[in-house]
Parts: sequence; C-alpha cells; structure tokens
Amino acid sequence: MAVISVRLNDKELKILKKLSTELEIDQSALIKKSIMDTYEDLVDREVIEGFERNQSANKTKFHSFENIIGD
Repeated sequence: MAVISVRLNDKELKILKKLSTELEIDQSALIKKSIMDTYEDLVDREVIEGFERNQSANKTKFHSFENIIGD
C-alpha cells in the first residue's frame, strides 16, 4: 500500500479533526472517503455529459413504467 504525505494548514487540520470526530472514522479513512466521493462525482458528471450529448443528437429513448413491466 502506498503512503503519501499531506500538508494541512491549521484551519484544514481543524476541519479534518472535527469531521473525523463527528463521523467517527479515523483521519486516513476520512481522506480516502473524500477521494472516493470526489471520484464518484467525476464519473457521474461524465455519464451525465454523455447522456446529454446523446439526447442532443436525438439518440435517447424513454420508456413508460407500464411498457417496462408489461401492463
């Protein structure tokens, strides 16, 4: 497993400690969670942008709930 060093100013450290305490997770886990949440947001944006491009090109199709379940 890789080890990295992160420099935080006093305000950032205070925020990290508060979040760690409030969420009841250690600081390392909190940083990892933040990274994964940010990555998930990036992937979501990419999917949305792809959908919007397809929608603009009239390549999307919507189905009603009734059509999906067969009623």
